[in-house]
Amino acid sequence: MYQRKKLSWSSDSSDIYDLSRCEECGGYYCNVMYFQKDFKSWTSGNNDIDKFIKNAQLSSHSGNKALEWIPYDKLHNIKYIEKIGVFKANWIDGYINNWDNINQNWVRYGKNMVITLKCLSNPKIGASNFINKIETDYKFYGITQDPQTKDYMMVLNDKCKKCNNLIIAQKKH
Repeated sequence: MYQRKKLSWSSDSSDIYDLSRCEECGGYYCNVMYFQKDFKSWTSGNNDIDKFIKNAQLSSHSGNKALEWIPYDKLHNIKYIEKIGVFKANWIDGYINNWDNINQNWVRYGKNMVITLKCLSNPKIGASNFINKIETDYKFYGITQDPQTKDYMMVLNDKCKKCNNLIIAQKKH
């Protein structure tokens, strides 16, 4: 799936970097390879959600379009704002942008950003249809789980992509 090459950046340099070229997108440092390496280090506790996130990650060949499992303890200042299961919170880490090959970790943007949490009432039934609708209108970062209620929640940008209004409830456009 990936071609490995050793390249030197300059003739004066003795530094040689291990670069990977993705056959799908042709780019170096494709996120997919790094997501695959990380699959064994996390689980949501729900096979359907794990499969959904992993499939999304395997399709993510560009920076900030990657979904991830977001541990609930990475969210703080969680405030309930709607009876339909909508919350506001701050996300300590922010979203994945790209892999830093030198430091061997994810470069993240939006640290301590305000996000919206939307409860998934039943992640097995109709979750993919609901997620597809949300993905159309809102920037979707990943999924988390409230450890007390055991509810799964989608982690979304706090603004609608279409109208740039703050999310208070699911709007029709």
